[in-house]
Amino acid sequence: MAGDGLRASEPAASVVAPVQAAGDASANGALAGVRTTWDGVACPAPAGPHAPRAAERVVVARRGFTALDDAVRPLAVGIAGDRIAWTGDPAQAGDAAHPVAAGAVVDDWGEAFLMPGFHDAHLHFFHAALYASPLADQFLGTSEQDCVDRLADLAARRPAGSWLLAQGWREYRWDPPVTPTRASLDAVYPDRPVALYSGDAHTLWLNSCALERLGITEDAEPPAGGSYDRGADGRLTGIVREAAAMELMPRIVGSFSAEELLDAYRAFQATLNAQGLTAVCDLALMAGPGLDFVRDDLFAALEDAGELTLRVSLFPTLLAEGSRLADLQARLRGPLVRAQGYKQFFDGVSSQHTAWLRDPYANARFPGDCGRPTVAPAVMSALVQRAVAEGQGVRIHAIGDEAIHVALDLYERAGAARPGGGAPATDCAPDPAASPIAPAARRAPDSATAPAACRAPSQATSPDPAATSDPAAAPATRRAPDPAASPVAPVSPAVDCVPGSPIECYTPGLAPDPAAGPIAPGQAAANAVRLAPDQAAADAACCAPDPVAASDPATAPATRRAPDPAAGPVAPVFTLEHLENFQPADIARLARLGVVASVQPRHMTLDPGGPERDLGPARVPYMWPFRQLLDAGATLAFGTDAPVTPTDPLAAVYAAVTRRDADTREPAGGWLPAEALTVPEALRAYTAGSACAAGRAADLGVLAPGMLADLVVLDRDLTAVDPEAILQTRVLATYVGGCRVYAAS
Repeated sequence: MAGDGLRASEPAASVVAPVQAAGDASANGALAGVRTTWDGVACPAPAGPHAPRAAERVVVARRGFTALDDAVRPLAVGIAGDRIAWTGDPAQAGDAAHPVAAGAVVDDWGEAFLMPGFHDAHLHFFHAALYASPLADQFLGTSEQDCVDRLADLAARRPAGSWLLAQGWREYRWDPPVTPTRASLDAVYPDRPVALYSGDAHTLWLNSCALERLGITEDAEPPAGGSYDRGADGRLTGIVREAAAMELMPRIVGSFSAEELLDAYRAFQATLNAQGLTAVCDLALMAGPGLDFVRDDLFAALEDAGELTLRVSLFPTLLAEGSRLADLQARLRGPLVRAQGYKQFFDGVSSQHTAWLRDPYANARFPGDCGRPTVAPAVMSALVQRAVAEGQGVRIHAIGDEAIHVALDLYERAGAARPGGGAPATDCAPDPAASPIAPAARRAPDSATAPAACRAPSQATSPDPAATSDPAAAPATRRAPDPAASPVAPVSPAVDCVPGSPIECYTPGLAPDPAAGPIAPGQAAANAVRLAPDQAAADAACCAPDPVAASDPATAPATRRAPDPAAGPVAPVFTLEHLENFQPADIARLARLGVVASVQPRHMTLDPGGPERDLGPARVPYMWPFRQLLDAGATLAFGTDAPVTPTDPLAAVYAAVTRRDADTREPAGGWLPAEALTVPEALRAYTAGSACAAGRAADLGVLAPGMLADLVVLDRDLTAVDPEAILQTRVLATYVGGCRVYAAS
C-alpha cells in the first residue's frame, strides 16, 4: 500500500466497552459539544471548517465486492469520520486521489472478502429479541406434546406464576399435523398462564389459565379481523387467530421490565453484528393502535448510553386515526435510528388460508375460500392516499395474489393523484451494470435523469437492463456526482474525526461471539504481520457525524447534500412485503411502478409441499419468483421476517441461490430452480436493495465515496465457492460507521 504514516491494527478477541463522556444529550441522545472516547476523555467540538477528507482508517482485502457491479477485485476503503472517503485498489492508498491521514489505522484482511454490511429489510426486533432471550423460548416442535414438554426449562428459570411465552410452532410440520388445544397445556400447567405464538406470528395457542387471565370467556366475541377457534362442543379450544391474537400480545409481554427488555435488545444486536448485519428495518408486527411493537424508547435508551451498534429504520403502523410517525421523525434525527415510513397489512398467510387470493385455495375449506383482506380496500386506499399526501412511504404486507394485485392498484392510483401525476417512484438501488463509482444524491421523482426503474410510467416503462459502463452515459443517480451540475443544493460536510482531535466520536463496544471458531487456515498468519494489537486505540477513531458543519460545501459528499427545494421533494419509497404468489402480469407491473419487492428467501421452504397443497400446480410457478422479478427490472430487498425465520443473512443468501432450505438442504435440486439468483444478485438484494426499501439508498448499501462506512468482512469469497460453502462462511469483522463493532476470536 502506498502512503506514509500508515499503521495497522489487529482484530482483537474482544472490543472494549465505551465510556460515555459527560455532557448534555440532545433529543435523540447524541452528545452536544463533546465526544465519547475509549478512555472517557471529553473534548470540545470544533468551531471552524475542516481540511479535505483523508482516511483515518483504511480497510483492505484482496477480494472486495462493492455491490455496484458483479466484480470482485482487490479493494481498499478509506474511512473518514463515519463515511467512506474513497475506494480504490490497495496500491492507490496514499496517493493524491486517495489521501490517508498521518497515523491512520489500517485493517488488512488479506484474502478475506470485503463487502457492504448486510441489511435486514424486514424483521420485528422486539419479538425476535424477546424469543432469543432467557425471558421466553423458541421452537418448532415435532408434535403438540413435544411443544408442551419443551416448556419445562423455561418454567424452571422464570419466576413462579409468571407467563410462559414461546414462539415457533407450526402444526403442519408436526407428526401428526393436527391443530393443538388448551387441553395439553392444562394437563401440565393448570395454574400458570401459557402462550405459544405460532411460527408465522399469526396465531396464539393459550391454556385455560391464560384465557382467564386475559378475560376471554366462553361467550366472548373476537375483534374484527380475528377469531377464536371452538371445538365440536362449542367451547373455546385455546387457539386465537389474526387480529384477536395480536391485540392480546401487549398484555402478555407487559410483565417484562424495561431493563429485562433492554438486556434482550443488547444481546440480540450483538448476535446481529456477529452475523454481519449493520442495519435492520424494524416493521410493525400488528396493525391495531398501540400494537406495532416498534419500540423506539428501547432503541433511544441504547443510543443515549452509546450502546447501539446497528442502524435501525422504524416503520410504525399507518392508522386511520393518526400515527406517531411524524413525532418519531422529529425526534429521531441521528445517524443510527430513524423513522422512515409506514407499515400496513392487507392479508394474512397462505398456510392458514388467510392470504387473499383471486381464486379459491386448491384445498378450499368451504366454497369461495379465497382468504380475505384484513383491511377493506377502500380503507387501505384512503390510508395510502394520506401517506402520499404527507410525502411518506408505505410498506404493505401482501402475500396472496389478489392482495398484491389490489395493493399495486392502490399505489398506482395514489401516484396518479400526486402533484404532477405519475406513479410513486422509489429511491432505487444502484444498477449493477452501471459504472462502479459513487451514486449521487437522491433526486426528485420527476428528474429527467432518474433511472427508468425509479420513474413513473409516464417517463419510462421499464429499466434499461444493459446500463452502460461509461460513467458519462450512466444515469445521474448512479454516477459520481458533479458538484457543478448536481441538481441538489450543497450543505457543509460533517467534520472529520481524527484520533486525538477535539471531535465528537461514536465509540460502541461489543465483545465477539465466544462460540466463533478460529479464522480460516492461513488467515491468522496472513493478518498477523499487518495488524497491531491495540484494538481500543484503533477503534477510538470511530465517529458519528459532527453537528458543527464545515463552511466549504465543495468538500461535502453528494449523498450528504440537502435537496434543492426547486427540484421537488425526494420521492418516498413504496414496497410490498412477502409477495408469495403473483398474478403473472403483476410481476412486470410491480417493476414498472417502481415498487420495491421486499422478500424473505427462507419463507419459501418453511412448509415443504405447502404451496402445492394450498395453491395447486397452476399457481406454483409464480410463487417467490425472484428471477422473474429481477429480470423484469424490479428492485429486490432481502430480509428474514425474524422471528419467523432466523436472522442469519448467509442462510437466506443460500436459500436464494440454491432454492433449498438452509437447515435440511431440501428439496434436492432446489424448489423452482429457474428462479434462483446468482450470488452477486443475492448480495445486492441484501445490501443495496434493502437500503432502497429503507429509504436510505443515498447513504447505505454500496461501498462508494460519501456512503456510510458500514462493512462486513467474511472468511471466503462467496462468489467463488460452491453454494454449499456459503453456510460454512464465518464473519471475521463488522463495521458500523467505520467502527469495528464485532471481531471474531
